[in-house]
Amino acid sequence: MRFNIWDYYENIIQHKFHNLNEKMKKNIVSFTHTITTILWLSVHHISGVDNLLFTLFMSLGYYIHDLKHHMGNDEMSKIMFYHHVGSCILLPLAYNEEQDLSIAFLLVEISNIPLYLTQIVLHSPHKTYWGPYLKWCILLEFISFLIFRCVGLAILDIYPKNLIVVLLIITLYIASVMWTIKLGKKLLEVFHKIIDFREYIIYRYFLSR
Repeated sequence: MRFNIWDYYENIIQHKFHNLNEKMKKNIVSFTHTITTILWLSVHHISGVDNLLFTLFMSLGYYIHDLKHHMGNDEMSKIMFYHHVGSCILLPLAYNEEQDLSIAFLLVEISNIPLYLTQIVLHSPHKTYWGPYLKWCILLEFISFLIFRCVGLAILDIYPKNLIVVLLIITLYIASVMWTIKLGKKLLEVFHKIIDFREYIIYRYFLSR
């Protein structure tokens, strides 16, 4: 019988937070994986503890577990499915590289924190309260992706020897840049609406005088 700690953890979340919607429960599991990975990789880089094998199996378990949530035919499900499959191939190969590539994965996971904050606001049962903060969450997500993924990964001094690792990293990097551009366009739309609304209020104010 197959055992995956993330399946067990999701079952706990399902029972403990049964009043939350499924998206929120899934986000709790995903956010836990991100924070756990950041902590383990930070310990590795700060203290030199060799915990990469544990981190590898923990992340592989998460991606395999999360695949079942991305079996749909919509665009985002397809993107996440290929992302997870690519990650499952990349992680073991990267672990076997002579050079320690874990700093790249640390930057990626740090950049994910604002992404989950955005998702929590989007799917919160108190959306009417948190809704006004959504634009700032998207802005934070954009800045995080821009700094840690687009710039951070580009300037890292890493030289993987395995061609498959190189191709997968380039593919994931291009996907990150495309997502950052998409976030930028979304931000322009959101803030443009705010500016238009404020101009309308000012116009109405002077018109009524």
